[in-house]
Amino acid sequence: MPLSPPVIAPGALPLVGHAGRLLRDPMEFFTAQRGVGPVVGIRLGPHTAYLVTDPELVRSMLVGGYRDFDKGGLFFDAVRSLAGNGLATCSAGDHARQRPLMQPAFQPSVLPRYTAVMSACAEEVSGAWQAGSTLALDQEMRRITALVATRTLVTSKEGAQAAAEVERGLPLLLPALHRRVFIPVPWVHQVPTPGNRRFERTRARLREAVDQVVTQYRRSGAGHGDLLSLIMEARSEEDGSGLSDVEIRDQIMSVLLAGIETTASLLSWALHLVSRHPGVRRRLETEVKTVLGGRTADHQDLVRLPYCRYVLTETMRLYPPAALLSRATTTDVELAGTPIPAGSDVLFCVYALHRDPQVFAEPGRFDPDRWLPERVTPVQRKGLFSLGAGRRKCIGDSFGLIEATIALATITARWHLRPADRRPVRPVMRTTLMPSSLRMTLEPRTAGSG
Repeated sequence: MPLSPPVIAPGALPLVGHAGRLLRDPMEFFTAQRGVGPVVGIRLGPHTAYLVTDPELVRSMLVGGYRDFDKGGLFFDAVRSLAGNGLATCSAGDHARQRPLMQPAFQPSVLPRYTAVMSACAEEVSGAWQAGSTLALDQEMRRITALVATRTLVTSKEGAQAAAEVERGLPLLLPALHRRVFIPVPWVHQVPTPGNRRFERTRARLREAVDQVVTQYRRSGAGHGDLLSLIMEARSEEDGSGLSDVEIRDQIMSVLLAGIETTASLLSWALHLVSRHPGVRRRLETEVKTVLGGRTADHQDLVRLPYCRYVLTETMRLYPPAALLSRATTTDVELAGTPIPAGSDVLFCVYALHRDPQVFAEPGRFDPDRWLPERVTPVQRKGLFSLGAGRRKCIGDSFGLIEATIALATITARWHLRPADRRPVRPVMRTTLMPSSLRMTLEPRTAGSG
């Protein structure tokens, strides 16, 4: 195939390129590029990034071409400025060393011990809600996930303080990171504007809180029975070394950010979609009532809640928390006849990929049944990138899905959630994909309701 430069996405303006459109509505912009070509040039000021719109090409990057397409680029460079060089953001060389040291904390045999904690956290938050009240659902979901982080990831007093700093800081930090992705001009973010100063102060407080956690754990020398203790105790089979304090700090930052925000995004969207689809809601309530029968959920219940899983999987398809991801090329490569030089930013929009009609029939329709074993196809499974693919697949995917399943079942057992207004709910990119506004009115479920 003869090589040719990428087709540039229409609508680029002098000097700023596509940055204005990306800041206003990135999901609409990226979805519109599917018809332009499999690899599309995106102008960000003087910078050109390459957007890959074809699901097969994306899978080839993540699975077979992971050495040529390393973690990096616009998205991960921005996240790294906050989360450091943890497992979620590090390069391939660091990943090869860090992943074996992190794996014991997330292996399947460890996860059952945390299910009861997850259930208690969901019960504690949702049990305090008042019938007839209206709540900001995304904030309540963040309360649940922050509580889970406090009681499973880092259980010490200092850990609770760090999780509280993350919960308070995310509404400020994530929109700022989003701007750093689409305005990749470092000096713009170094100018001492009020917004930049708030970002730096919040980031400094967060890092100080996490540093105190590491110092306290090192000083005590005792395990706390939490995920952080497992991470700190892990040793390399090759040379007996563990993670340094800086590496541990970066892992805590990564785990807290991902553990709180991505699961809160998933739960917020799931409850929104269920509230707008009465048939789905009734089936979900019937399954939860049949399985739980009024008691709290435990680990053995997970396999008996398949419809909960289908609802969450379909939610992640429509509104993936990590809706935009990037890679940096480590060598000159070629995709679909387009030459891409080493050191280039390569983007792929999971939100847009999940709306490809060649992969998902009626891609805009919320249909949990498309994940029934008898209906799901290999093409659909390969076309789902919510949790990544290949060697860099999310290490905490099972942890997060268990947490989301328990929370969804717990809330469904207690409450009907009704939309509090008729304003359309739009996806807003804040590093994670969150609802623009999600206010819900609470109605208690009666003992006989289905």
